[in-house]
Amino acid sequence: EEGGVARKRARTETAECMEGVEFGSGSDGDFGGADSGEPKRSGTAAAGLDKASAASGATATPGGGDKRWLRKVLRVPRKEVHLTSVLDMQEAVRRDEHAGLREMIHGYTFVGCVDATYALVQYETKMYLVDVRELSRELFRQLALFNFANFGVIRLSKPPRISDLIMVALELREAEWTPADGTKPEIAAFIEELLVQKAAMLREYFKFDIDDEGRLGALPLLLADHVPDLRRLPMFMLRLASEVQWDSERECFASLVRELSEFYGVQEPLKSKKKQQQQQEEQNSKELHKKVEGAAGCDEAASAEAGAAMAVTACDAPAGEGVREGEQSEAAAVATAATTTSAKGQNSTGESAAGKDKGQQEAESVAEKQWRWDVEHIIFPALRNYLMPPRRLADDGTVLQVANLSDLYKVFERC
Repeated sequence: EEGGVARKRARTETAECMEGVEFGSGSDGDFGGADSGEPKRSGTAAAGLDKASAASGATATPGGGDKRWLRKVLRVPRKEVHLTSVLDMQEAVRRDEHAGLREMIHGYTFVGCVDATYALVQYETKMYLVDVRELSRELFRQLALFNFANFGVIRLSKPPRISDLIMVALELREAEWTPADGTKPEIAAFIEELLVQKAAMLREYFKFDIDDEGRLGALPLLLADHVPDLRRLPMFMLRLASEVQWDSERECFASLVRELSEFYGVQEPLKSKKKQQQQQEEQNSKELHKKVEGAAGCDEAASAEAGAAMAVTACDAPAGEGVREGEQSEAAAVATAATTTSAKGQNSTGESAAGKDKGQQEAESVAEKQWRWDVEHIIFPALRNYLMPPRRLADDGTVLQVANLSDLYKVFERC
C-alpha cells in the first residue's frame, strides 16, 4: 500500500515537472552554446512549452516564434578546464578522427529520414545511408567533452524529487528490478541520497541543479535548440546512479558523458502500447512468413509426393466425408451470422474506442513530425558543424554508401 501511494505521487510530480522548461544562462561553448537562436522544442517538452508560451501571451512555432516566454540568455566568460582526465579524453577524440568521414559529413546535403534509425544524405555524386542514432550519440558525447563545465541550463518549471523519478523508473521493464535488489522505496531513497552527495560536482561541471531535499531543478543544455525527451528522464536518473563509476575521476567523467549522450541522442518517438503491440505482431508475422517460405522450398520432391498421396486419399474417401463437409459449411455459416450480430451489438463501444484511437494517432503523428523536424533542422546541421567522426564509424555500418550517381548515369546511357 505504501509503495502504491509513492508510485502515484511519483507519477503526479513527474508529470508536473514536464509542464514546461526554460533556458537559463550558460557560456558560448565550442559546440552550439546557449546563446545561439531560439530553443527548439523536442518530445513531450513541446506541450509544456506551449503552455508556458500561452501563459505569457506568446506563440511558439517550429524554427521561429515569440521569445517572450524564454528566460534571457546571458553571455558569461568561458571557464578554462585544467583536469588532465578531461583534456586526455578530448585529445583522444582529435587523434581518432577519420579525415575522409569528416570531409563527407561536413559537406553533405540532407535528403530525408528513412525511418526512426536511418537517414539518407548526399555528398558530391554519392548517396549514403547513415545511422542517425549512432551519429547523434557520438555528437553529444563530444559536445559534453568539449563543453565540459561550460554548458547552458535547461531549468524545469516544477522540480521533481529524484526519489519519485526513480520510483517511476523502477516500474519500467527496462530497469530489470527484482525483489532481490531490495524494495523500490529503499532503492529510490538510496539513489536520491547518493546524487545529493554528488550535487556540488554535478552542478560545477555539468550544470545539474540538485537541492538538499533531492529535487532536480535543472539539466545541462548540450546543444542550442535541443531538449531531450523528458519522458525518459526517470530512466536517465536511474542510470546516472547505477551506471556511473563514481570512484575514479576519469571513469566517472567518461561514464557520465556516455549516459548524457544516450539521453540526449536521437531516440525513436515513444509510441502507445497498442501501436507497439501491432508493430510486434507485424514483425512476428513477417518472420513466420519467411520461415514458411523457407520450409516450402526445402524439398520440392517431398511436396510432390505429399500432394500425390493427398489426391489418392481424396479419391478413396468414403461418401460420408461429403456429409461432414456440408455440416462444417453449415456450422461456419451459423458462426458467421452470430459474429455479425455480436459486432452490431458492440457497435457503440467500438465507435468510442475508435475515437480514442484516432486522437492518439493524431498525437503520435504530430510527435513524429516534430521528431523529423528536429532531426533535419537541429541534429544534422550540428553534425555537419561540430562532429569529429571516429574511425570506427567507417567500419561498423554507421555510414554506408548505397549509390553512386556517376555509375547510375552509365547505366542510363546503356539503356
